[in-house]
Amino acid sequence: MDRWARIVDHLLGEVIGDGDISALPGAGKPLPLPKDSHTPRDQRAAFKIMQDHEVAPEWMALGKSVEQSEAEIRAEIESRVRNLDAASSDVERRTARQRSRNWARYVDRLDERIDRHNRAVTLHNLKAPNGIPHRPMLDSDKLIKQALSKAQREA
Repeated sequence: MDRWARIVDHLLGEVIGDGDISALPGAGKPLPLPKDSHTPRDQRAAFKIMQDHEVAPEWMALGKSVEQSEAEIRAEIESRVRNLDAASSDVERRTARQRSRNWARYVDRLDERIDRHNRAVTLHNLKAPNGIPHRPMLDSDKLIKQALSKAQREA
């Protein structure tokens, strides 16, 4: 640790030697740290600096990505379910077997997409600090049932 202390002292000496830093705002005062119950005390200073420079910890960026992915998946399923009703009334253009095959292919692609999403959720949950609620995994069957139920209520 002495090595790092010497390096920091040397760098601070260079900065101080280049000009008077005592006139800077907040000079000699501790950083005003937010009282965030979700952030461990020993990490608040680092998070404050990152926030001031618009840098997010990896788990936060993952959380935003997961949130966006979930919203897109839900919207796509709801749209597909609404279009399913329209397609099923067009008997002349498609047979029931074709509609069934198309739906099965869609569900396969959806399962793959949800698999990727759930891997990102797992990564987020592992990286999030203690006290941060874990994000739930998605299940395609459950999401489809919810979308069908919503479409029936709206019809």
